[in-house]
Amino acid sequence: MDKRPFAEAVLNRRRHPFGPYKLFITVDIILSRYNIAELASATVMAVAFIVFICYYLGAFLSVANHRHSKKVGGLRNVKPQPVSVIVVVNNDLDYIENRLPLLLEQDYEAPYQVVVVCDTPEGDHAPEMLEELASGNDRLYVTVIPTDHKFHHTNKLALTVGMKAAIYDNVIITSSEAAPVSTEWLSIMSYGFTSDHALVSGYNRIGRTGGFFNKLQRAINMHESLLMLSRAVAGHPYRVSRHNSGQSKGLFFANRGFTEHLRLNAGESDLYIQQIAPHAESNVIINPKGVTESVPYDKVSVWYNRRKFFSYPFRFFRGGARLYISASYVFTALFWISAIALAVISSSLELRMAALSMMALRWIVIMAVTARFSRRTGERAPHTAMLLYDFISPAEIMLLTASRNILSLKNLWI
Repeated sequence: MDKRPFAEAVLNRRRHPFGPYKLFITVDIILSRYNIAELASATVMAVAFIVFICYYLGAFLSVANHRHSKKVGGLRNVKPQPVSVIVVVNNDLDYIENRLPLLLEQDYEAPYQVVVVCDTPEGDHAPEMLEELASGNDRLYVTVIPTDHKFHHTNKLALTVGMKAAIYDNVIITSSEAAPVSTEWLSIMSYGFTSDHALVSGYNRIGRTGGFFNKLQRAINMHESLLMLSRAVAGHPYRVSRHNSGQSKGLFFANRGFTEHLRLNAGESDLYIQQIAPHAESNVIINPKGVTESVPYDKVSVWYNRRKFFSYPFRFFRGGARLYISASYVFTALFWISAIALAVISSSLELRMAALSMMALRWIVIMAVTARFSRRTGERAPHTAMLLYDFISPAEIMLLTASRNILSLKNLWI
């Protein structure tokens, strides 16, 4: 037997200890210890975990650490500018009595105006209450959209009417479902107007009422706000809060407002933003005194129907926004499926421990980042609900997707 090939192989191994020979040996050892299913699950889990880290310690942490004052050279150096605030009121008598006064009592050094667009059915008492309130307050301007039984319209018409009625170029938009948390809200939000084409993204939190359902609402709102604000911080906004955002009149009318999707009954905070984003300067305001707080839902059915309604425009989102949002939930699903499979089914103690360690580390990162973000927004983080939602979010999004694709929405179009 000729021993020269064997001797040459040993010599090559000594010369190249990290060469192909050792690689083959390593692969052979791995394949002998773990089966293909275990290796595939471990690979998927590792990739999904890396993507998770990119979202939370990259994009989401950038929101929690965002300081707008660095961009403008310190908030104290910014001179307050005249601002118009627009709010659309439907049949909201409680808002007129209890939350609208908070807009009129802002501690703001520059002149500001509150434009209330009253879009209510005939026989409603809101117009009379607003006219009476406006007669004693120079800051309040009320415009009423008369009822038209032949031609239906959406909230976009009311916002357009409000834009035309605003006397100042810088405009902040809020809703009758929310109210500022402080008298400094307007001062803080107005720092976002750094140019004549600024698009200002603020944060809206959901009020605390106790109970797990309320915590779940707040957890979902916080997660989706982090997705939304992280893109805005990166300069590529795809949505702003309909309760707390700002833009200039020039930016609105230069892009023809809602002309491209007037017939769509939802999405004024989504499709329009994606339309104007390339022409806007994205500014994000994160401050405990610069947030609004919306009234929480007390019924699961009402909350879910509203959530389903506002999710319908997703099918019309632009590619980058769709990919960014979808990838978050897809890789979350892949992580939990692969990690649970390894923790439960794998015969390898090493892989089971690795899966459990990654689960624990994932939850630690979520709690740390959301706690940081909560301190920046003056909100108490619903940690338990956040951890649960991270686990169930792919299933919940799949249910919303099925609702969009299978069940038609009668009032989506006018």
